[in-house]
Amino acid sequence: MTSKEDIKIHVLNRIKSTEIGKYPFYNLYIENIFPDVFYEQLKKRMLYYKYNSEELEGRNWDNPNFINKKMSLNNLEDDIIDIVKFIFDDSDIKQSFVEKFYINPDFIDEIVFKHDLQFVFTEKNRFQKIHTDIPAQFVSVVFYLPEEDISEWDELNNGTILYDKDLKPIKVSKFKGNSVSCFAAHFYSYHGFDTTINNRNTMLFFYAQKDLIKRFYDNSKNQNGEQNVDSLKNIIQWKISKYRLIEYGKDDMCFLTKLLTEKNNCKIDTLNGRIK
Repeated sequence: MTSKEDIKIHVLNRIKSTEIGKYPFYNLYIENIFPDVFYEQLKKRMLYYKYNSEELEGRNWDNPNFINKKMSLNNLEDDIIDIVKFIFDDSDIKQSFVEKFYINPDFIDEIVFKHDLQFVFTEKNRFQKIHTDIPAQFVSVVFYLPEEDISEWDELNNGTILYDKDLKPIKVSKFKGNSVSCFAAHFYSYHGFDTTINNRNTMLFFYAQKDLIKRFYDNSKNQNGEQNVDSLKNIIQWKISKYRLIEYGKDDMCFLTKLLTEKNNCKIDTLNGRIK
């Protein structure tokens, strides 16, 4: 098996050599992120757990109208999954992701990788509600693991859909094996997915900050325990003001103008960043 260090070098090179996409918001789509041999090992392990594990749980994050299946990998002891954890928890890898989106990526010690690492298994004819991701998530990463070869049409129509500010779908990623779709959550990072195949298998993880997770849950409801979307938008504003996104500009006045404009135009209306 290829060594962990060799895999790390490969992943680091793939991240650094892939240019950021700027429409409809900053996004990163990386093909062949793992060496082929290791990717096949990971896919084989994923398939084993999908069809043999008793640890599969229901997941209703994607759409409250149905339950998908997930398997948490955070505490799993597995040699292949341990390599995944080693790679993506590495400080060089974290920084390479963060510097694609943030002006000063000097806060990587504040964010953790092992927050909600999971396989997600989605059946045919399902869709994810348009959402932005909660502010605690600094970089969201979706790793594609199709079980078999699929057509180019199915690759395009099962990837992560990015939406523009008018919520028009923009398909910029493909559901292609050994590829990942990445973005940073903010006011208009609208995204979701549709499925046309029975085996939309993904590995999902986030670089997240624990303090912001607490801030999110402590401040996202009013005194009556009701959802307070304005407080959620205030948390997003606080986060982007402290951890400035390249996308929002480097000039202070331009940054402030864009920040307030996007806050006023933000369409999310639920605490989990969804649009009803």
